[in-house]
Amino acid sequence: MEILVVDDDTTTRALLRARLLQWGWKVTVAQHGAQALEVLRTRPFRVILADWEMPGVSGVDLCRAVRARESHTYTYIVLLTGHRDPDHVRVGLESGADDYIIKPFNDDELRLRLNAGRRIARAESWDAMVFALAKLAGARDWPGSNHLERVRRYCMTLAEELATHPRYINEVTAEFRLILMQVCPLYDIGKVTVPDRVLFKPGQLTPEEFAIMTKHTVRGARVLDTTIKRFPAASFLSMARDLVLSHHEKFDGTGYPEGRAGRDRKTGIPLAARIVALADAYDVIRSKRVYKDEVDHARACQIINTESGKHFDPDIVEAFNDAQDVFAEIYNELADVGGEAIHG
Repeated sequence: MEILVVDDDTTTRALLRARLLQWGWKVTVAQHGAQALEVLRTRPFRVILADWEMPGVSGVDLCRAVRARESHTYTYIVLLTGHRDPDHVRVGLESGADDYIIKPFNDDELRLRLNAGRRIARAESWDAMVFALAKLAGARDWPGSNHLERVRRYCMTLAEELATHPRYINEVTAEFRLILMQVCPLYDIGKVTVPDRVLFKPGQLTPEEFAIMTKHTVRGARVLDTTIKRFPAASFLSMARDLVLSHHEKFDGTGYPEGRAGRDRKTGIPLAARIVALADAYDVIRSKRVYKDEVDHARACQIINTESGKHFDPDIVEAFNDAQDVFAEIYNELADVGGEAIHG
């Protein structure tokens, strides 16, 4: 990954460049803030390391300029500063810096902090790829819809509520929420294996057709199993598999494909799948489909609460009730214009 280094001191620039090349970065150097802005006009950088105090355009000015620009990707910015005063640091962070390092810096600290930025940049790239693949699958039965983006927003809303719940405070961590945000759009990717005659059938499915539909969970998980074997260290793939396989399980054990029930870590329904189950159901209930009319928010809330302890985990329902106004806002903000979905 390429990094833009901005410093007006020749010796510091040379030292940073040498260290970064040693750590596997591709390095572009700017001698001051104004030159950095010129470089950024020609191409984007995912990570920037900039000195705070430079003549003309300072590191803080550079941060503000980068954040003021519209961009399809995020730029992680680390400032180098000789000041330890909290108010000084606060100004840097408020300007848009993601992190800061006090000079004289320690090589190990600098490497670790920049690696954090590299991980975030790579995660965003993975996020974009996952969402594109999920949209490709979702376009079959939700053509032209914002369904996946709405479900993703619902999931993040529920996760943020659960993060304050005593039962989940050590489980719904920042890392859990980041991975959930990245992989939740994949939950229905197995539908690419469902024949058109079933997926696009107007009206209710026969028992035989429904059995075919249920196989999308197992087939989708099977694809991810193959990927996990090849990349066993990629922890996000395990959560993706949980979602794909178990998002149609029900809390009381009457769902499919395995009839899992409850919250047990080994035999129950994975937490991420329990979250997606409610998020997806809310959107399906609200939306017009070939076999049903659109339902308003109040009625959707009634249906979900009636299913607490049956279809849905009561904890997830509680989180939903605490954030139901946010759900309504998301649905209205990302409402579909025209068209209707097929089968869920």
